[in-house]
Amino acid sequence: MTQLRAPKVIVIDDDPAVRNVIVAAFNRVGCETRWAADGRSGVKLFNAEPAHLVVTDIVMPNQEGIETIIQLKRRERPPRVIAISGGGRRGGQDFLVWASHLGADATLPKPFRTSALIEVARGLLERRSTPAEDSPFQKEDGFGRHRFQSERAA
Repeated sequence: MTQLRAPKVIVIDDDPAVRNVIVAAFNRVGCETRWAADGRSGVKLFNAEPAHLVVTDIVMPNQEGIETIIQLKRRERPPRVIAISGGGRRGGQDFLVWASHLGADATLPKPFRTSALIEVARGLLERRSTPAEDSPFQKEDGFGRHRFQSERAA
């Protein structure tokens, strides 16, 4: 039987409490999860160890999430990106709408349930345009449910 590999995820958020909750949620479902506290560090981490998925906050020091998304999406093999933000609207600008227009594959306003984040992540990773053997998912049952490859069927 082929060794199944875990999806690689990078979480970028300057709030340690939020970041730790998100990292723990991805770890619980079998992901290989790394983190960074700002966009600049997150892009460096991605350059050193590419991931299937990046979850990034928008409002952060050193490099905000919009620039981070733009840089990640310029890669030859860009990751799927989920933008998250509790910043709402400032000066009439909705940060998550901007993130979506500039390359984020999905957006979630804070606060959100980690279960919702995981479901969005699964949906994005299932749609990867790479060959099946490069996908971090496998079908587990005949009901259309998918699991991370590292999860075991219940």
